[in-house]
This record gives sequence, C-alpha cells and structure tokens, in this order.
Amino acid sequence: LYAQLAKLLGYQLIAVTRSNQHTEELLQLGAAFVIDTSQMPLYETIMALTNGKGADAAIDSIGGEAGNQLAFCVKPEGIFLAIGLLSGIQVNWTYIVKEAKVQARMFHLRHWQRQTSIEKWQQTMQQLIHLVQDGSLKMMNVHAHFPLLDIHKAIYAVEGTKKGKI
Repeated sequence: LYAQLAKLLGYQLIAVTRSNQHTEELLQLGAAFVIDTSQMPLYETIMALTNGKGADAAIDSIGGEAGNQLAFCVKPEGIFLAIGLLSGIQVNWTYIVKEAKVQARMFHLRHWQRQTSIEKWQQTMQQLIHLVQDGSLKMMNVHAHFPLLDIHKAIYAVEGTKKGKI
C-alpha cells in the first residue's frame, strides 16, 4: 500500500525488508528501490541511494532496534513516523531524537479518528475508495472467504498459502 501511495503522491519510496520474498512485487507496485537487510546493510545503502544526505522521512512499523536503526537513516530534522510495534518493543525515543536528530512522531489510526471531524474522515475515506475504484490503488487478491464459524479452516488456509488475503 505504501509503495502505491508513494508513487501516486510523487514520492520515491525505499522499501526495507528482511528477505527478498516481496522485492519484485514492491518494485512493481511503485517502490523506487528495495533494501533486503539480509543481503545489504541498511544505513550504508540508504546513504548511497541519497548521496549521503539520508532519507527525508521514514515510516516504521517494527519498533525496537530495527526502528532505532531506521531513524538514523533519516536526514537531520527529517521525519521519523512510528505507526506500529511488530517487535513488541518501543524505539528509544530519547536516543533517536537526541542522537539521530529526527522529528520523531507516532501515528495511531484510532487517535486520528478521534481528533478528526466526521467530514474530514469521510472525505479521506472517499479519496481512498475512489483510488481503489479507478484502479490507481490495487488491493491484495482475495484467496478465500470463510464464515466466522469456520475459523479453524481460515487459520489453516492462512498458514498454508501466500496467494492472497483470507
């Protein structure tokens, strides 16, 4: 989704992964470059791609040490936006602000929804729906549907396939 939105909005996205499993798909969806950290160093690669300046901004959904490392790939006074905590560990906010000198922010959809007017929320959702309807924003293929009572079948299907959403 970020790769597609970045391309639509005119940003060059450098996607960061821990394997090459989704590299081709990310490039097709609009990523300018994909860094597989199992094959290449994150910081050095970002600096090479940005002529030593660092990225203008970073969006982190992992947190922990991976998030800390990502923050140092952002240029001084650039934006580091935390949107998730897949590692279960917070980034070291004080460290990345003081040492990486980034503008560190956090985004939670539920907080945005509480602070946003109904009109703005509806406008934003309509924009996204329009992008999906006109084909500009492609959603992941649906592989299978299950009723809630068949939750065990759904879990089995998720574990056994990489073909699309369940």
